[in-house]
Amino acid sequence: MNESNLAMTIALTVPFLGTVLGSSFVFFLKRAMSELVQKALLGFAAGAMIAASMWSLLIPAIENAESQGVTGWVPATVGFFARHRPVAGD
Repeated sequence: MNESNLAMTIALTVPFLGTVLGSSFVFFLKRAMSELVQKALLGFAAGAMIAASMWSLLIPAIENAESQGVTGWVPATVGFFARHRPVAGD
């Protein structure tokens, strides 16, 4: 295995193992968690997903719109609410 393949394997394995480890707690703490802790963890997860969409999707969309001469926040805001409205309504 050459050096770039090894680096790619490590780069993919570390987040995979982190996800597996984090999700495994659901099975061990399923009955031991209080409703307050569950709500706090769900709130944290929702905040993490909104932050991920902000940094990975919305900020580049704003920058691309501004580079095309459009007010940057308009397409990003419309896209954000158009996508999240059906999810919030379910």
